[in-house]
Amino acid sequence: WSSDVCSSDLMWDSSVSKPWSGELVVVFDYFNPHPKIEQLVPPEFVFISPESGVPSAISEKSKITKGFTQMLALFPGRFMQVGNESDLEFEPLLRSGANSGVLKWSEMMEEGNPFAGPQPKRDPVRLRDEDAHTLAAHIHSKKKDGLNVVYVSDIDIVSDYCLYSLSDILRRGFDYELELDNVDFVLNSVDLLAGDEAMIDLRNREAKMRPLTEIQEQVNGFRKQRQQEEE
Repeated sequence: WSSDVCSSDLMWDSSVSKPWSGELVVVFDYFNPHPKIEQLVPPEFVFISPESGVPSAISEKSKITKGFTQMLALFPGRFMQVGNESDLEFEPLLRSGANSGVLKWSEMMEEGNPFAGPQPKRDPVRLRDEDAHTLAAHIHSKKKDGLNVVYVSDIDIVSDYCLYSLSDILRRGFDYELELDNVDFVLNSVDLLAGDEAMIDLRNREAKMRPLTEIQEQVNGFRKQRQQEEE
């Protein structure tokens, strides 16, 4: 399980088996499956879902994420694999949607007062690149007893704010329940890395609330058209 990479643009170079850190970036995604709260959260609150225009946004191949419908990452970074001449397997678990992009740190922050430090810009210029940016991956060696980690670009997916405070604000202020798989993601990751998968199958069989796919695709199309007009 990885620590927070502070939203760094990190590439995993499998040819040398160690990460390379570049300029700080933050991923944004205009996909938001919750119209009732769409104006309350910025695009840097990334909702991760197969309904985002990228069916593999949540991997169905991994036991960690199989059956998940929705996760939330707050101002996440991204990373990627470079090269494949290695004994390492790079398996993306979470990816942004088709209506996403990245902002450089300098593009989204501005100087605040001397006491508060840099502050996020109210409405930075966001340009979609339509890439599916990797937000979390299972990286493991093909050799027995080799490297075996779940790397996450932003540890805020298990922060108190993401899991409890935000949900409580929406519940109390807007009578809105936010169903997320963030907790199960953490528990499944820990169990898989520990070699104990009994509870994973049980969690993944739990009933999930699934959106109406056809309606969601139409909504995504309207949002994409609106963003293209604005750009």
